[in-house]
Amino acid sequence: MRGIVKIVAALVIVVLLYSLLVKLNWLPSVSSWFKASTVLIEETPLLITEIKQIATLLTIESSDEVVVSQVRPVPSGSPKKILDYISPVPLVQAERLVLVVKGKVIAGTDLSRLESNAVFISDDSVSVTIPAARIQDIIVNPSGTDIFIEDGNWSQAETNKLVSQASEKLRQRATEKGILEKADEQALKVLRNFLELQGFQKIRVATN
Repeated sequence: MRGIVKIVAALVIVVLLYSLLVKLNWLPSVSSWFKASTVLIEETPLLITEIKQIATLLTIESSDEVVVSQVRPVPSGSPKKILDYISPVPLVQAERLVLVVKGKVIAGTDLSRLESNAVFISDDSVSVTIPAARIQDIIVNPSGTDIFIEDGNWSQAETNKLVSQASEKLRQRATEKGILEKADEQALKVLRNFLELQGFQKIRVATN
């Protein structure tokens, strides 16, 4: 009988001590044992920040050469026009400027535009949707521009306008060759490797 009393007394002391520790917030209450714990995914904003720090993935570079030209009538009063009036045979009725322009087009993915809802994390799984690749830059080096034909006097402004047309032509040709699709493919590959290094096992990466 005395042994039972000791056991009961010990249990009472344990209960009282536990109650005291709960009031002091040193231990969780019994009711909290059966509550579903709140899942806080703290990795999401951190991962977004890390991805944005990669900034722009300049993934694909395409070098090309295009020919652009401009034609205009021979100005009245010019020596050619005067000679045309007195010549028994027709002379050249127009002046031409033909340029051979070399340049390169750079395409890549701007990860600074990544939205917070584009990243989803669950345990060791991650899904990321990144912006589609864009043309980031078109570089035309003046030293890579050759005058193939210059018939007449052409101003620098007229030459610059023709070079601008060459830049647009470089863009069109690079797009037709699939530079954006190749840039998307490379960006997804780089991002997948990055996420694997972060320890994720199930990875989905895509472009929107």
